[in-house]
Amino acid sequence: MPLYNLFPLSILKEKILLNQNIKNEMIETIDKMYSNSENIRYKNDQSSWTGDTQGFEYLLKDKKFNFLLNEVKKKLIEYIKYLGINDNSIQFYLTRSWATISNGKEEITKHKHKQSHISFAYYLKKKETKETKEETNATTATTATTATTATTATKTRGYVVLDHELVAKMDTYIKETYNKEFKPSTSYMLFMDLNKDKIDREVERLLKIEIGKLDTRDKCREKIKKTFKNRCFVLEQNSI
Repeated sequence: MPLYNLFPLSILKEKILLNQNIKNEMIETIDKMYSNSENIRYKNDQSSWTGDTQGFEYLLKDKKFNFLLNEVKKKLIEYIKYLGINDNSIQFYLTRSWATISNGKEEITKHKHKQSHISFAYYLKKKETKETKEETNATTATTATTATTATTATKTRGYVVLDHELVAKMDTYIKETYNKEFKPSTSYMLFMDLNKDKIDREVERLLKIEIGKLDTRDKCREKIKKTFKNRCFVLEQNSI
């Protein structure tokens, strides 16, 4: 349980071991959050997807994350004790919690958590590389503290986010063509015919990212098709 003192920060690095079934359930929940993003244009090609900008800033209120929340509380108390603080003399309050999805060279833009004092990050799923194999894995939890940060839990997984312009085109097309006979599968075929070049470019971009589950053009095209259907669902839920 190493503690790194980088004045004025004290950073605790620890592990939280979760059952794979619990992890899979949380990952599925986060996937649904991404599919139901409220502000997809907020993200650009270089930035990560962050749930707090998309209407999902209270992740740990979901019962599927109860076990993780309890483990976070245990680590938080350990951290406080490491700093020589009597945990009986203070009360903890969770301000916000959200998921993040980073792919390739995407990164979370600089920001501050001014409403609280402690931040907590848990890496739910992370693609390993030769350089990071020993230092980062799916069960590494890192805690950082400073006088201006928030008590938060963030999830990061190796997940592919489609080009935001392509997603915007999907939304526009769905809104313009929606009617009582609307079928997502049929609509996608028409959308694909109208945007063949754009889709082809996106397929090539996805292949270059080298994510295992998107290692063929057919898988990339299926990913795009699935996103289109998800956008249909989201827009229908919002009455188009």
